[in-house]
Amino acid sequence: MKKILFVVCLILLFAGCGFSQKPPWLIKSSKGLETFEANFLSGAEPSVTEANFAVAVEEIKKSGDLNLLQKAWLTRMALQGAVLNEMEEGDYRQIAAAGQVPANENYYM
Repeated sequence: MKKILFVVCLILLFAGCGFSQKPPWLIKSSKGLETFEANFLSGAEPSVTEANFAVAVEEIKKSGDLNLLQKAWLTRMALQGAVLNEMEEGDYRQIAAAGQVPANENYYM
């Protein structure tokens, strides 16, 4: 009886820990943003970099996480500033108006 109880507890422990997978939108958005950053900093064609950024933004929109969406736009603006380009805020102001995140405002211009 003790062995059965031990096995059941062990199974419940492993089931409770679970190996949860990341949602597909998170994987695609992370990869899109990383590719955007790498391409942007390496001087790739603007159409290529913007396509990667668009993929990242569309995937983040699937989550409905306005904080994460704001951070994506802030990342884009930071990269533009890092290479001394004019910073384009894009949709950042509209997103910030929908869901204000004070920590993100600290990084906005």
